[in-house]
Amino acid sequence: EWRRSRLEELLALQALVAEARKDGLLSTGEAGAAWQRQHRRILTEEVQASVLQLAPQVTDVDVAAYLAEHPEETSPAERLRLRHIFRHLPASASPDERDRSRTEMEELLGQLQAGADFGALARKHSDSQTAGFDGLIAPVARGGLDPEVEDVVWGLEVGELSGVVATPHGLHIFRLEERLPPAELPREEVARRVRDRLERRAHAEALGAAFDQLVQSSNALCRPEMLGIDV
Repeated sequence: EWRRSRLEELLALQALVAEARKDGLLSTGEAGAAWQRQHRRILTEEVQASVLQLAPQVTDVDVAAYLAEHPEETSPAERLRLRHIFRHLPASASPDERDRSRTEMEELLGQLQAGADFGALARKHSDSQTAGFDGLIAPVARGGLDPEVEDVVWGLEVGELSGVVATPHGLHIFRLEERLPPAELPREEVARRVRDRLERRAHAEALGAAFDQLVQSSNALCRPEMLGIDV
């Protein structure tokens, strides 16, 4: 069903493009650039979905094996209560779009540092579902967030703001609201967190391997650092 909707979207876009080309609307200007962005987005989503289907499936056996090797994850753990503002960035976002989003997030960070209300800015600007809760995230233990985020938020003091944090999903600003005392998490919750973490790792490895294979087969020179993006 997902593939059908992507295909229908792409066919509709191609039909619009054919009409626009007849009228010379795509030769220059914003219309041509918008068509290229939309086309790239649809194809990128399709490629990602195809690659992720090849990623190894995380089974109950994998989760149990991980927990057996990491018994500390089932012991009482300290948790953090955080707020965040999130700006979604699709993998197909252009360098200009990434720069523009980072600039906007840096401006929001400046407002927060000057004393602006975090909840109000989260409600207005955040792309996360937490925007409706003033950016408040449910308490999280170690391992419950992306590695890039974990490295930042566990080093914050209560009331302290992070910088702009980049993840594969987009850009974040965090504020630590409270450190909660260690509490025993239900084993089902621990298993869910571990499964999510293992699936994210498997997906990242699958995408990385597919990208490397594409670069090698095309004999291309990949220098993402020159574009200011992470691959």
